[in-house]
Amino acid sequence: MEPDREDLEMAMRRDFVRVYRLRIASEFARTPADLTALETQADQIAEDWLGQNGEWSQHWQYLDEACDRFRNEPADARASLTGLANPGDLDPDPATAATKLASLKQAAIMDDERRIATAPPRGIDEKSLQPLPYTAMYAPDGRPALRQACTSWWQAREWIRDNTYTHPKTPVDIEIRARDTHTGDERVLMSAHHAEPSALRAELTRVDRVLGGGREVDGKPWIDELSAEILADGYHKALQTQLNPWGAHLRFEHQLHADDLRDQYLDFTTHAGINSGAEHLAEIDDAIHGANLYGEEPAGRSWLDEAITYARHLPGNLEQLGVDTHYQAPDDPAIMIAAGRSMIYGETPWYAEVRIAADHGGWVSGDRAPAGRYATCGELMTALQQYGTSESASGNWHFVPAEVASALWGFDNQLTELNDNLVAAQHICHGIRTSQAYQLRCSQTTEPNSTAQPANSTTAEPNRSPTAEANHSPTAEPPDPSKAVNRNRERARQRRQRTNRQPRRNTQSRRRRP
Repeated sequence: MEPDREDLEMAMRRDFVRVYRLRIASEFARTPADLTALETQADQIAEDWLGQNGEWSQHWQYLDEACDRFRNEPADARASLTGLANPGDLDPDPATAATKLASLKQAAIMDDERRIATAPPRGIDEKSLQPLPYTAMYAPDGRPALRQACTSWWQAREWIRDNTYTHPKTPVDIEIRARDTHTGDERVLMSAHHAEPSALRAELTRVDRVLGGGREVDGKPWIDELSAEILADGYHKALQTQLNPWGAHLRFEHQLHADDLRDQYLDFTTHAGINSGAEHLAEIDDAIHGANLYGEEPAGRSWLDEAITYARHLPGNLEQLGVDTHYQAPDDPAIMIAAGRSMIYGETPWYAEVRIAADHGGWVSGDRAPAGRYATCGELMTALQQYGTSESASGNWHFVPAEVASALWGFDNQLTELNDNLVAAQHICHGIRTSQAYQLRCSQTTEPNSTAQPANSTTAEPNRSPTAEANHSPTAEPPDPSKAVNRNRERARQRRQRTNRQPRRNTQSRRRRP
């Protein structure tokens, strides 16, 4: 089937953008061989359209001439485009006139991109002299505010997390600022007001789940080296994407990602006892800064878009798995109660079924309450607790086995947590793209790490907010996890030093320590 006019036009414009960028890249070629390769690639793509000697060959030439005019005579070209009152003046044929008008607009956009991409580096000013691009502020109530300059958003979050253990009962205001290293503009990334330290840690943990946090040392050398290599590859890709001259509209987002991965890599290699981490990062930096990135296509999405896509899939995957439990009725062992959650029941996915023992040893469905469908886990639990097989037992509260309640509430909490993570990812992305601070939701005093309802709490619906913590007392401060983590990291480092490893030829590789 022949492609229609719209498809051909889209293909022509896409190929022209590629040729246009390759020709700009050829102006920055580092060697004669690179220049030849870039020009050859551009000519081959252009020849596919110019060799047709038809309508689209003429449209290609018209777009090429428009780009030349916007580059060489920008004022006249823009004035002509702005003053064009009737597209019919471009051509008597309406379709051709519309295509030419679209070409003029595309040429204007591409010239703007070229000027931004090829602009010289920003001069030295007060903004560029600031030592580090990130600043964290931690202000406990009634105490002087603390401030810390950081090298990444992740490092700033970690610094704030550490400070929450200093005054664990004192509400706090926090703020993290970041400076765009390309433009010098500064903005607030996230903030919180009068937050409880434990709830603040909970929300910082959520942000790490959404954006990616530090990696834990495994202790096995080959696993730690593989993890370090994955982090290094991720940093290489993120830095290359950040420095792509054609990706200005997403550059700040890529900067946030590259800076986070760099610091996470350094933190991981330090605690894993891998001594070549800093040297390997320097090699990556030198390679990318020395490359001609004008010939690379910019990323159409950033890591924030990927975080949202990933977070969007998780709740659906969990819903497809569902949960199913069963137990004997408290006052009749011949009756089995099945309860769980399944997608097949639509808007009332929580279900309960009464099953009666059959003569052949199996079970058959019964028609007694609480057989039914429920919109929430709380409604289901209420029905289970009110169920009785006899009239005397009807209306009384009945015990639901701890493992059943734990499985149902745990599934519900996990699903709620995943949906809250998705909302957080969307709000973070929206805040960065609109220069608005992401407000951490720190209304609770417990950590969001709940997967189960306590065994002694089966008669009431638990707090299933994003910051619920079912495994800790709401009044007790949780133990400091950093001490245990540091002990594990130190033990891993000592194990690596004690390991009798055979010498290897390539001692300079990032996967092998000297």
